[in-house]
Amino acid sequence: YYFADDTRGTRRFKKLGIAQIQHVVYDNQYKQTSISNWSDIEKTRNLIFAGTVFQTKGTRRFIWDEFLRNFSDDKSSFYIPLRKNGIIKPNNYRVKHLHKKLMEDSELSDLHNDVIQHPCFKGSLFPNELKHVLPRYKYGMVFRCISIHDSLNFRPVLYVTNGVLPLFDYRYDPEYLQVPKHIQDQLVVRCASDINSKIQYFNANDHARTALLDELRVFFEINEYEENPGGMIRREIKKMIPEFA
Repeated sequence: YYFADDTRGTRRFKKLGIAQIQHVVYDNQYKQTSISNWSDIEKTRNLIFAGTVFQTKGTRRFIWDEFLRNFSDDKSSFYIPLRKNGIIKPNNYRVKHLHKKLMEDSELSDLHNDVIQHPCFKGSLFPNELKHVLPRYKYGMVFRCISIHDSLNFRPVLYVTNGVLPLFDYRYDPEYLQVPKHIQDQLVVRCASDINSKIQYFNANDHARTALLDELRVFFEINEYEENPGGMIRREIKKMIPEFA
């Protein structure tokens, strides 16, 4: 089971509401955040990226040069953990040690200096803090997955649930498995200037931004998971266990 039906190669994955169960049902019940009231919060910020770029495997570290280095906007924020090959969690007591190891890595030291000097860099967030920050932003970057064996992730549903319009790296979901082509094609970016152009366009045409968000909420069944979480979870379990009562 996966975020979408996926029969590429030897895969025989079936679609399951993994992201909705995590970011609609679980977050609402256990993270003490109100999912349904994001529209009451004034969106004073533009773009948010919260994730890692300091990866020694795959192509993730190259997104800095492709998308972020030359991006400039005083209402946008990058939250990037200063750690190699991982994130910083609340119980991570060795944060200074992890940062020191990153700075000592000759392969990543130049990237580290670029990141911390960028005007959009705002430090890092713990995973449980992100939900409190997201509702103030209009747009969120969805970059290619870190693992070369993966292609989709939780982020589009997390963003849409919080009223954040996702912008997609052109190497994220190129087969349109998770997001319909007619929506995704309006949100794909290939460089920093593309990101700026999307922000400028949607800020000048707010009805287009909210219309796409509404369409994505319907596609991801966000309202159904908010209003009937138990019923939706039972529906998903029955996909795996048909005899489940």
